[in-house]
This record gives sequence, C-alpha cells and structure tokens, in this order.
Amino acid sequence: MKQVLVILLSLILFAGSALAESWLDQLDIPLAEGLVEDAAAGTVFETATGRVVVVEARGDVAATTVEQYYVRVLPELGWRAIGANRFLRDGEALTLAVTRGDGQTRVIFRLSPEG
Repeated sequence: MKQVLVILLSLILFAGSALAESWLDQLDIPLAEGLVEDAAAGTVFETATGRVVVVEARGDVAATTVEQYYVRVLPELGWRAIGANRFLRDGEALTLAVTRGDGQTRVIFRLSPEG
C-alpha cells in the first residue's frame, strides 16, 4: 500500500511540473500544445497605465487549432472575448496575432492596458 501511495504522489508531482512548464513565462496563460515560447523575442515593460508584454511562440501546429484552443481556454481563466483573438480581463487587453508560414505557426501575444 505504501508503494502505491509513493507512486501516486510521484505521478501527481510529475504531472504538476509538466503542466507548469507549459505556461508562458511572462503571462499567466498556457501555451497551446505544439507551441514553444521564443524567450529571446519577448518584451516586458511598465507604463503609467499598466504593463505591456509581448511574447512570441511558434510551432508545427495548425493556426486554426491554436485559435480554437485560446477561444476555449482563455474564458476559463477569466478572459472575456471581445473580438477575433482579442480578450479583456481586469483592465488588461490581450491580442493574439496568429500567422502561418514556412511550415510553422507563429503566435504573438500582446498584453496592454485596456483602452
């Protein structure tokens, strides 16, 4: 019985760490499966009205799959859709620019103060 508990605990910890690795570093949103964040392409700074964050990710996944993923997941995290690939939450606006080229989908996440 003790071995079963140790195995279950190990699986839970492993699953938790795997989930933690699939979130964007500067934003509190998950990366769609198949995307990898390009940490060198990111920008973060504060303005008088709030933070501005630009993060880029890319991967070999269909652009429509990525868009559908975020339309489904972001409202679960408190984001309200206000247009195609545009969301609001707590005074911040999140825009996703999803493009496809050279066999890869590129997503630019732009977070800025609402307005």
